[in-house]
Amino acid sequence: MALIILGVGLFVGFLLLFLLLMPRPSAAGALLEQATRTTRTAEDVPVWRSALNVDYLAKPFTFLRGLFSPEPDPDLVHRLALAGYRKPAHADVFLGVRLAIPALLGVLVALFVPSATIFFFLIAIVLGFFIPDFWLSSAITRRRQKN
Repeated sequence: MALIILGVGLFVGFLLLFLLLMPRPSAAGALLEQATRTTRTAEDVPVWRSALNVDYLAKPFTFLRGLFSPEPDPDLVHRLALAGYRKPAHADVFLGVRLAIPALLGVLVALFVPSATIFFFLIAIVLGFFIPDFWLSSAITRRRQKN
């Protein structure tokens, strides 16, 4: 029972941290976004991607990374660039996903696995930690094959 409470607490804590660190929209920000917007047409960008701003999403993870290191890992930045993700915020989002997926999988295992919970919990956390790396390797391979 304590494991479930810990998992839910971690999830709620990350969610609150994310919501508290999200920037508030302002008129000056809207003008700046309009001035710096590229000339892409609406057909070029999928709908879900136009609603998602990576810089806003990365802000809480940038803060967390800043507690440990002033700059993102150069090897990770290079691998993300090979996959086509060149913004500095992409490294912070990747690290945030690397933390969130194991927590989410751990909570799901704690909630839905009735027996041998600790064993499956540990497996879910380890797999959740490596899933983003598998995805990044796959994205690099797809991009190399595309070019």
